[in-house]
Amino acid sequence: MGFFVYGMMGRFVLAMNHIAPLLMFIGFVCAQDITIAVLDFDGKGVSQSEASTLTDRFRDELFKVESYSVLERALMENILTEQGFQQSGCGSNECVVDAGNMLGVQQIVGGSVGKVGNVFSVSVRIIDVESGRVLNIANYDHVGELGYLLTNGMKVLANDISGLEPPLEEKEKETLTIESEAVSYTHLRAHETEADLVCRLLLE
Repeated sequence: MGFFVYGMMGRFVLAMNHIAPLLMFIGFVCAQDITIAVLDFDGKGVSQSEASTLTDRFRDELFKVESYSVLERALMENILTEQGFQQSGCGSNECVVDAGNMLGVQQIVGGSVGKVGNVFSVSVRIIDVESGRVLNIANYDHVGELGYLLTNGMKVLANDISGLEPPLEEKEKETLTIESEAVSYTHLRAHETEADLVCRLLLE
């Protein structure tokens, strides 16, 4: 019996010696941040300077997402300038992917800021550089001043496209109206289930 237990323990230790490095490797890979770059948003109805400022704020907010390692603007611009790449007018997915390959990142963000009437709209998309597949798209619309996009909108957008739920206070307040109508006690009794009946009898 003792020999059997000793043999089982030996096989268990041997198996763990093979499995442990694999588990450590998987944990290491999963813990790695995704490298990502953010191209300047195209301005449509807003100046390119304003679009660039909103891009910087979006990049800062994306940096706070723990799963991303965000390439800083200065380094990105140096690499693209050396490659002779022009960010302006780079709106297609193919162009965005080309920039991602030059930058050596896993994912890249492209987007635009537009204005229709008094509505400002920001649209961003994350693209996997290797496959060219669009991973996620997020939009943010605001009626009012452009500055609100800077102080609030970019944070909501960064959380949205990352799959995170933004804090409640960061969302625009909405008025929810719930319409109700009077329901008689007899009506409730007529539609109660067996479970409702048991609960009512216990409470009465």
